Amino acid sequence: MPTVNTAKRPTLTGHEMLARYVADKPKQLKTKISKAINAGGVVWRHPAYPNRESPEICTRKGLDFLSDGKVKTTWQELWQGSLMPSITWDAIGRAQIGGKCWSWMMVSAMSHPDTLCIKSAKRQSKLSPAMAKFLGDAKEKFKVDSNVIWPVKSNYVQQLATFAYLKNRGSCAQLLNIYMVNADGGPTKQVWQEAIDSSNQSLGLTDHVTIRRHMHQLFLPVI
Repeated sequence: MPTVNTAKRPTLTGHEMLARYVADKPKQLKTKISKAINAGGVVWRHPAYPNRESPEICTRKGLDFLSDGKVKTTWQELWQGSLMPSITWDAIGRAQIGGKCWSWMMVSAMSHPDTLCIKSAKRQSKLSPAMAKFLGDAKEKFKVDSNVIWPVKSNYVQQLATFAYLKNRGSCAQLLNIYMVNADGGPTKQVWQEAIDSSNQSLGLTDHVTIRRHMHQLFLPVI
């Protein structure tokens, strides 16, 4: 059984895998997603100008899918001041939760456990006051000890903090991570789960937090 470090890197990216499902098996994908997040229905939200390379499912940056307003503007100002590239989602959708509420669904598709790797650090990197508060609020939402270091350059950390930012402002949102399984000799479900558990442990995350009910995972074989 391969480990996280020895698993072969698939030739397909997570986004390319997701695009194949949307194009070739859209009903099967929506059924699997609905089951994973306990949704009554799922619809994709496309930007005004789709990606030419992958028009059937488009990457979205940051919170550009939100309507103009304080939540979106505040986040944009925070991120612009951080001098870091904006977080990218592989897809944005809407999911019907509880039979009534249509919630935002932010999707990341991954092909190798390296994307979840959390590099240990002895001290928190220097942050702007706004970014420090951004991470601090996220850790509080996840009930993580304030002394636990969250490396802000980690895409996984950015994903979690952005999700917490939305939840702290009363937005209906679901976080869905899709993992590519057994692609070209790549990581198995067991290898993925070990990487997920290791990352969550490094970040001080536990299952006994309300916000974790809105975080979901789906393992998909490549087609």
